Amino acid sequence: MSLSLGIFKSKILFIWQRFLSLSLIKKGIVVVLVLLVAFVGYKQTLGKTSTAPLYQTAQAEKGTLITSVTASGNVTNAANASITTQASGVVNQVYVKDGDYVTQGQNIASITLDQDSAQKAAAAYASYLGAQNNLNSAKAKINSLQSALFKANQTFVNDKGITNPDTNDPKYIEENADWQQAQADYNNQQGVIAQANASLVSASLSLAQTSSTITSPTSGTVSGLTLTPGLPIA
Repeated sequence: MSLSLGIFKSKILFIWQRFLSLSLIKKGIVVVLVLLVAFVGYKQTLGKTSTAPLYQTAQAEKGTLITSVTASGNVTNAANASITTQASGVVNQVYVKDGDYVTQGQNIASITLDQDSAQKAAAAYASYLGAQNNLNSAKAKINSLQSALFKANQTFVNDKGITNPDTNDPKYIEENADWQQAQADYNNQQGVIAQANASLVSASLSLAQTSSTITSPTSGTVSGLTLTPGLPIA
């Protein structure tokens, strides 16, 4: 071990003596080369250490995820409904004020109708009663048609519809036709009821627009109310 150390010292001393014997320019070149090799080695070592991934762990826990959205603009309410009327006269009484919560159909104000609006309101009420009577009649008739349909079906099935049917038999043809006609009458009456119901809805809306009582078309909070007792409405 001591022999190897002596040889190493001798080599170092020899290299140092050779370095001292060099000219000043060559000494500078050697110094620059040594510094350059040292810098390259340092960069390679630093790059290897910096590429190593770093991990951070934590224990999983239950919690509430909170997210927020930031935006700019004007906040508006799309669910607005205007209270309208086709009646004219003088406001008699107002039942609500701004800020009150009302439900659909709740009274908002009452009007003392003028002669023209009173006639329109009477005509609208008559139309409403007529539409209501038509609907009731249509519903009553469908019961009798359903009974006729059942009888025609049972007659056909029990007589010629099951036991050895002969499509050329006049009685088979007659009873089958009666059954089919009863079915068609019943289906058509359902359409009559739907039409009568639509007419009743239309008459109800017309009556509400000509009535002396203004009601709320929907549920919500009253805002921008301009009605006051004694206010004329044209």
